[in-house]
Amino acid sequence: MMSLMSVSDRLALQIILRRKVSIMTMIIMKGTLMEVMVQEEDTMVDSKLEVAG
Repeated sequence: MMSLMSVSDRLALQIILRRKVSIMTMIIMKGTLMEVMVQEEDTMVDSKLEVAG
């Protein structure tokens, strides 16, 4: 009985860990996407300033 419990607990832990990892990677991906978007906006502003100047 104890061995069955430990096996199911291990499986549950693996699933939780995988989900946590996927959530972390999603957060990291969103963060990098936001950074890229901000950088693109900055370069657009810079080019507009150069044209105006």
